[in-house]
This record gives sequence, C-alpha cells and structure tokens, in this order.
Amino acid sequence: MALVGIGQSPNLKRQQKLAMTPALRQAMVIMAMRVGDLRRFAISVSEENPYLEAILPELPHQNIGNDQGFDFDRIDYSSQHPTSLIDHIMPQIGMAFHDPDEKAMAFSLVEHLAPSGWLDSQAWDICSARGMTQNEFDHVLSKLQKLEPTGIFARNLAECLKLQLDDLDLLNDNIMLVLNHLDWLHEGIGRLLEKTGLSEDEIMTSLSVIRRCQPKPGAGFTHDQGDIFHPDMTIDKTEQGFVVTINQGMMPSLVVHKEDTKDEASKLLLKQAQEDARLLSRTLARRHEMLLALGQKFIQHQSAFIDNGETEILPLTMASLAEEMGVHKTTIGRIVSDKLVMTPRGMLALEDFFSPRVNQPDGQAIASRKIIATLRALLNQEDQASPMNDQELALALEEKGIIVARRTIAKYRQKIGYSSHVQRQKR
Repeated sequence: MALVGIGQSPNLKRQQKLAMTPALRQAMVIMAMRVGDLRRFAISVSEENPYLEAILPELPHQNIGNDQGFDFDRIDYSSQHPTSLIDHIMPQIGMAFHDPDEKAMAFSLVEHLAPSGWLDSQAWDICSARGMTQNEFDHVLSKLQKLEPTGIFARNLAECLKLQLDDLDLLNDNIMLVLNHLDWLHEGIGRLLEKTGLSEDEIMTSLSVIRRCQPKPGAGFTHDQGDIFHPDMTIDKTEQGFVVTINQGMMPSLVVHKEDTKDEASKLLLKQAQEDARLLSRTLARRHEMLLALGQKFIQHQSAFIDNGETEILPLTMASLAEEMGVHKTTIGRIVSDKLVMTPRGMLALEDFFSPRVNQPDGQAIASRKIIATLRALLNQEDQASPMNDQELALALEEKGIIVARRTIAKYRQKIGYSSHVQRQKR
C-alpha cells in the first residue's frame, strides 16, 4: 500500500500543477470578464509586447442622456475619478435592487443618465412607452436617488441640490423657497426677493448654503457609455419562440506582427505574442460557446420568467445547471458573474435567472423568489387601513398554491423591507 501511495503522489501533484498553469489561470480570469474589461485587458497585453496589436471593434452608438443647459456656479468639473460614472453606479444598483423587475427598470433609467449625473427629460416618456407605470417609475427613481454621489438621478438642478442638502440635514423653509424659485436667479437677487418674499439677508444666507453643493455630481467621473449599454447576451422573442445571440462583434482580438527577430530576446517576445493571441482567441471562443449554451438553458427553464417576471420564475441553481451541462459549478459562476442580458422585459443580470428551491408538502418545489414576488404583490395591494398579519399572508399565499410557514413569511417580509402589520397600518 505504501508503494502505491508513493507512486500516486507525484502524479496527483503533477495533475494539480497542470490544472493551475498561468495560462489556465489567465483563461479563468478572461471567462469572468465583461466587455469593457476584455477590451482593457487586450490593450494592456498589447502594450507589454511590441509584436502585438489590440484590435477593438467600434462599439454601437447609444443615445445616452443629455445635459440640460444651466449656469449655476463656476466649478472645475475636470475628471477626478478613474472610473466612469456608469461603472461607479452599476455595483450600487446590484446592492440596492434585489427584485430583478425593479433592477431592469433601474437599468432603463441608467440609459438616460447624463454625464452631469442628471436624469434627462426623456426618461419618463420612454420608460412609460415600455410599460412602466408612474408608481413604478417614482419608486425606482427614489431608490436610485439614494445612490452615491448624492444628487445623482435628479431631474433638474433644484432637485439635485435638494437631495444633497437633505443628505447634509441643511434643508429649511427658506432654502426650500429659494430652490423652488431658483430658475429666477439669472434675473438677479431682486427677482428672487419678489418671488420668495424673503429678505435679502435670508436669500444670501440660503444661497451661501446652496453653493456648498455640487450641481453636477457626475462630472467628476470619466464619461463613457459603460458596459450596461453593451450586454453580453440578447434574448429576443420571435414568432418561432425565443432566440439567444451573443454579442461577439464587440470583442477584442490580438494581432501578431511577425517582424524579423534578430536576437533570442526578440524571438521569445514573438513566441509570447503568439501564445497570448492564441490564448485570448481560444478563451473568447469558449466564453461565447458557454454563454450561448447558458442562454439556451435559460430559455428552456425560464421562458415564463422572461415573459412575465418574478412571479413565474422556476427553481434553478448554478449547481443543478452545471450538472445538466456537464461542467463544474465554478465554470457557471465565472460565466454568470457580472454579465448582462437584454430581454424583452429589459436588461437583466444573468444571476437573476437563478433561484433556490423551496419544497412543498406535495413533493413539488417552488422558487423562493416566486414566493417573495407573490408576497410583495400581496403587500402592495393590501388595504392600508387594515393590513394583513403574517398568518393571513400565509393563508393568502396558500390560496395561490404556495405553502409557507408563518415564520418564513415574517423572514421574507423583513427581507423585502416591510414592517409588521401593526407598523404598516395607516390610521
């Protein structure tokens, strides 16, 4: 037995070493990258090797939000942050929005975010045309306006300043009066005196406080369109059913320039350039293949979710899908990580297609997110003068074929931000 053990040890070590070569580690990193990261990666690799050139296809043009003209203050708006405004906001949206339907609405509003950080004037009209209600718009916007930097997603200058002053706990009646009539400032203090009824000292004091704010909270960031405008995958609905496509046209490539090599160092650089180009090409091909297969699985398992949203999502885990596809769970995790898909319902994160299962008494399983979405709908529709307690919510869910214990209802209710029925009651 000792000889067998000794004989196996070098083989196991060799296999582990082969499994974690620098090339394979690099391939794993590439698989998890988004469009923008891949393009930056190709540039960085080409800059390190004179035999390589990064080819970057032109990105599709997007009609992102436009700044509205105003002249409030003389502030230097030169970029201070190395990241773009969109890249700064995206992780915050992921943390602030747990409901994929709300997250898709948030992504729709991001498309109308101007470089200043303001929401452009077309946002409501376009979102309304996509089926968003006024209540949904207001609810999602209120959550977006809590993101950093403070003042982001304001619809006008007064709202931008109000958000910042409220955050600083500096709002008072005089300042609110000045903000409400700020459009008259360009005609002079006298006009503000007439419109607000305040004294000159009161107006000057209010303006001194207001000028502490940043009227363009997004202006300190670099301005690009961000990865949100370039989803990794698109799922369209046709007369024949759903169709998944992968956005390969935006992917970078590395071209090797085979110039004369006169010494060993040049030959090594050329060899490394060829290996880097092959690695990127092979890994991107594998990435596209995996994304396509994943999209087809989503269509197979979650077509009702794509059509109708959270209340129709089915149980699906990365582990079960990995087993079905014959790959390791970590492979699915890398492919899903931070990726976006454009669907008929708007932009979604790939991770939104997964939900843990909750077993039912009859042996069937239901997605936990479906329970939460159905519970949220019940809470949104309840009589605010007589809200339901957790036991009544459990009975209401049971009528919809969902069996959940009262204590589980309490856990889900708290998770989505609803207090007890006593605290929810509006007298």
